[in-house]
Amino acid sequence: MKEKEMDKLRVVEMPYHRDQKQMMRHTQGWRELDDFKISGVYRKAGVPVEVVQAHYDETAYPADGSRVFTSYADICGSLCRQAEEGYRKGECVVFVGGDCRHVIGLLGAIQRCFGQDKKIGFIWLDAHGDFNTPEISPSGMLGGMPLAVSAGRCCDEWRLGAGLNRPLDCANIILSDGRNLDPLEDEAVRSSGMTYVDTAGFMDAQIWASAVTALAQRVDVICLHIDLDILDAKCVPNHSTPEPNGPDAQTTMERIRTVMETGKVLGYTVTSVYHPGKDGQEVCTLNAIRLLGAGLESWKRCPSL
Repeated sequence: MKEKEMDKLRVVEMPYHRDQKQMMRHTQGWRELDDFKISGVYRKAGVPVEVVQAHYDETAYPADGSRVFTSYADICGSLCRQAEEGYRKGECVVFVGGDCRHVIGLLGAIQRCFGQDKKIGFIWLDAHGDFNTPEISPSGMLGGMPLAVSAGRCCDEWRLGAGLNRPLDCANIILSDGRNLDPLEDEAVRSSGMTYVDTAGFMDAQIWASAVTALAQRVDVICLHIDLDILDAKCVPNHSTPEPNGPDAQTTMERIRTVMETGKVLGYTVTSVYHPGKDGQEVCTLNAIRLLGAGLESWKRCPSL
């Protein structure tokens, strides 16, 4: 595919978070979305920026969670439509807010705009694999499944509603650092054919660059996804799923820049930032702004339609 200079950016905000029934509810009050805009981080892209919001009618779904997959399909479908509109206008797309469950909608938009025949590379930066399925998940938590959903391993209603008609090829996925995998999830990751870069590999700039370069050479476009808990627990003190012994913000910023320098990135996400109820939100938000900014300031080229 041809590359072009990145000259327009669309930011799709997702002001929804999971409740106890795994439904998506609108987040009231101060959110990371407000902090991102006030910080001026979007100016780091150095191009015109359009900010829009995904939206769905959460009142249409019962509070008991009995239609949870339909609700996920609808909310991810909203993200897909907003991102698709941006791609049709020649914009690159950043997705912020919400959590890992939603990113499938961005993949759906890329596939719709660029074609099912195109090879989509997916880089998943997360302390967890999110490669569980209902059959192997110890907890049944749907937040531990979106990478598996994107690869067609489970929950087809969710994936299809998000616009991703053809599942991703695991051979075109990089998972890192995935330092906390459930036992059966670990087996699934290692037998899937995806590239798994563990914590030590992520910390090594040469190992990381080699994995990213190899992916960029075999795919047409790349989507880079970041769950903020990729960072060491001390960097995300109020995150709902913090994990110790992870990379710091500076190292992660450098690894993000390596991905952006491929010229293949079309979609970029920074999610799982807002976690009310515990002290430390300011630290989480600041580190999210740093990661987001590192990507935007180094995102100079992208594939074109």
